[in-house]
Amino acid sequence: MVQKIKDRFGKYIARTDSQLWIYNTIILIEILALTILVAIEFFMGYEQDGLLVMVALWIYLVAMALLANCYPKKVQLFYALVVAPVNLVVFPFMFLWAEGGGIESGMPVWLTFGILLVCIMTSGIYFKILLVLTVVTDVMIILYGYFHQETFKYIDNDFYYYQDNLIAVLVVAGTIGLILKYQRYVQTRQTKRIEDAVMEAEQEKLNAQKANVAKTNFLANMSHDIRTPMNAIVGMTDIAKYNIDDKEKVQECLNKITASSTQLLNLLNNILDMSEIEMETLKLKEGQFSMTELAENIQVVLAQMARGRKVEFEMTCDVEHENLLGDSVRLRQVMMNIISNGIKYTDAFGKVSVSITEAAMNDSDYAEFDIIVTDTGVGMTQEFIENHIFKPFERSEDRRVQKVEGSGIGMSISKSIIDAMGATLAIESTVGVGSRFSIHVRLKKDKNVQKNFKVEDGIAILDASGKNILVVEDNDMNMEIIKAILERTHAHVICAWDAEEAIDIFGKSKEGHFDLILMDIQMPGMDGYGAARAIRSMDRKDSMSIPIMAMTANAFAQDVEKAFDAGMNAHLAKPIDVDELFQKMYHFFYT
Repeated sequence: MVQKIKDRFGKYIARTDSQLWIYNTIILIEILALTILVAIEFFMGYEQDGLLVMVALWIYLVAMALLANCYPKKVQLFYALVVAPVNLVVFPFMFLWAEGGGIESGMPVWLTFGILLVCIMTSGIYFKILLVLTVVTDVMIILYGYFHQETFKYIDNDFYYYQDNLIAVLVVAGTIGLILKYQRYVQTRQTKRIEDAVMEAEQEKLNAQKANVAKTNFLANMSHDIRTPMNAIVGMTDIAKYNIDDKEKVQECLNKITASSTQLLNLLNNILDMSEIEMETLKLKEGQFSMTELAENIQVVLAQMARGRKVEFEMTCDVEHENLLGDSVRLRQVMMNIISNGIKYTDAFGKVSVSITEAAMNDSDYAEFDIIVTDTGVGMTQEFIENHIFKPFERSEDRRVQKVEGSGIGMSISKSIIDAMGATLAIESTVGVGSRFSIHVRLKKDKNVQKNFKVEDGIAILDASGKNILVVEDNDMNMEIIKAILERTHAHVICAWDAEEAIDIFGKSKEGHFDLILMDIQMPGMDGYGAARAIRSMDRKDSMSIPIMAMTANAFAQDVEKAFDAGMNAHLAKPIDVDELFQKMYHFFYT
């Protein structure tokens, strides 16, 4: 009980302005002192004049206390309204004309208290005026009393003068003591705030130093991680040129170049993702996908990696609803990162297992999945899992971990994606034994399973027969690549090499002739944004309905926004993700 009172009193002091707190304290002391004096003098039967003045003052002080707390910004005015009548009216009356006044009573102490009130409670012009008036008044009433002692109404009772002086001294001492105590409290609180600020600054400095070290290590690792696949691409290209007539050798080199290019692209995507996460612009894109196909794709890619490290790798997918709606690219990114980490940090002849199962639930619109990744790798400490694993640029200090290539941002990105999906991730690990990652994710069921796709060489290809696509691209190699991809869909592709030519081709075509425009952004002369605006402003029925897809290496969130602001319908980052391209084409052609 006592502690609760202390806590509440401490909270009151902490949230109350210092001037108002001092005001309330002094008023409370005066009210208590007046209450005691009125009670004593009433029971001792003294004349009514002094009692009435004290009662009136008691009521006045209570009113001033209530008003000051209702209008705390006017506290200086209320200081003056309390001090002025007390010092200039009440104290002079009590000293000269009230029964029991005079120099032998407690009034000299009260007069001193009045001067103290002026010094404590007022400031500025109030202080100057009231101090002069109070001193002048006190001097005048003391002189008047000295020369007109018949004015004093003495009481033939030593106890009265004893208690009167005692109460006056206690009030003055209590007021000074509380104010000094409050000043000490304020000083202690300010000192603690300064110490806390210093400690916080030192911690921030330490964190900044750690971040700088982590980023330095990240850049060093990044340099190595970029040069490794680049070296493979350059080297395999030279080998392929040297063995141009050996089809199998060339095919082997091309496969390795593809794998290295994918590794390099994933690295660059991670860097872009970290930028989006830091700017809080990471967004998910809902699209149709098959959980079974996603698992098969991951298995094909990572099985080769596992074989290269002599790690046993198995992956199972047992789901009832495989056709889903969600961001398959981001889900694949999370799974690839966690599984590839398991393979990287598992020694030769170890094992990595992945299981995808559907949780039982009665929901016609959603399905829930458990993705479990277990490995017999180096493992992690509980401290690293709780404090470091999701921080960017940080890696375990274990020697076996440090010797493996890695940037330290994959898990940070994965956690951000998992949180954005509303999914959960649980990690269990034992150093030297292995780790277990458990992802629980909820996805919409796809009730409109895509048609218009056919499988060629194990790859789902969109059938865009009869569709006319205008491709705007100024780079020869990029044009060759996108044209080859689109021709696999059996669409009719028309090429424009700059914005002006694209506008001319579209303007001269029949209305409704084109079904899609793929627009590069950075081109000589007019850019892709300007071309899109020009097409949208044409006086023809299909100018506003023709889908325009930005096709650019500018992959930041603000670049996507610029594309939409220019009137485009979608954004596709280079290098082109074929699956994403086909999904977007399907959306524009068949939905």
